[in-house]
Amino acid sequence: MVFIVILSSILLAVCTSLKPIYLQNAIDAVEAGADGALTLFGFYVASILGIMLFETVRQLSTGKYRNSVLFGLKKKVMAHIIHMPPRKFQEEQGQNYVTTLNNEIEMLVDSYYVTRLELAYSILVLITCVIALLYINSSLALIIVISTVCPIIASAVQGKALEKRTNFYTVALEKLNVMIGNLIHGYPTIKVNHVEREYLATLERDNESAAKAEFAKSKTKIRVNMIIGLLSYAGEAVMVGFSIYEIARGRLSVGALVGALQLSEMLVIPTNSISYQLSEMKS
Repeated sequence: MVFIVILSSILLAVCTSLKPIYLQNAIDAVEAGADGALTLFGFYVASILGIMLFETVRQLSTGKYRNSVLFGLKKKVMAHIIHMPPRKFQEEQGQNYVTTLNNEIEMLVDSYYVTRLELAYSILVLITCVIALLYINSSLALIIVISTVCPIIASAVQGKALEKRTNFYTVALEKLNVMIGNLIHGYPTIKVNHVEREYLATLERDNESAAKAEFAKSKTKIRVNMIIGLLSYAGEAVMVGFSIYEIARGRLSVGALVGALQLSEMLVIPTNSISYQLSEMKS
């Protein structure tokens, strides 16, 4: 299944980078009055159909891989719990095991196992698009490489803060789940001792702490994404400005500009994605 994900990702990245080049060549052929513009347009349409096909295959195979990993990890953890010595088992609160099986494993699968495949795809798109830019104009390729490195550096700097916030949220969620489990299993004890009000107050404090920790994590993630997005769009603006300058000097065709604009839009997605995915995997 991983092989299918990787193969479809490679083919999708190739089709994605070829689409602007076919469009550029078709426009330049029409502008120059040369033959073959219709054939080049047919290749352009074929690349779009390839993108749709391989994206569908990639998403389906990724979903299948996610389910397989999720099932496998839960199976291993459940087997580990069953074979634990009683003394070792009792060292943890019962609800901690429930939290691990129902929340943390799914978070791990989405944020690490699936994200690393998405990271590989983003890198493939980035590489193929840069190669396409080299075909169009080497100076544009240099600009995009520089504008790509900046968001990734920003992500590495901010990743530690996101990791810290994620850990705080995980701990707060575990504590809340333990208190909820104690409420359900210890309901008769709470009633007999008439401590409903005190227990509810404690439960509300833990609920509030978990909500604050989740919001703090979300704010940190938003801040990281805003910094990454700002750097990415700044790089795109520089590239577009340079393209216009090159056309004015007669060193870049209109078709090449159209292709470069499409590639610059495509590069915003993998650039942002790589930075976000690295932060997500680290957290």
